[in-house]
Amino acid sequence: MINYTMTEKQDLYSQRENVTFEAKNLTAAKRKASSLQAFYGTIISLEQDGYVVAVKEKNGKWIPNSFFNE
Repeated sequence: MINYTMTEKQDLYSQRENVTFEAKNLTAAKRKASSLQAFYGTIISLEQDGYVVAVKEKNGKWIPNSFFNE
């Protein structure tokens, strides 16, 4: 199992407390983060070992993690 940290943000200045959870892989982590999303239209950031691995935009689409690994 891999540890992921989810951060939910409405804008630059408002942020919900981080949530840490375990998942088998990134796909499972994205599903879990979506289910933990408390507010509609927020941005979700997933981190693994301090590095951002995926971001869910306000429109609900995930930005591919390859964007962050350049």
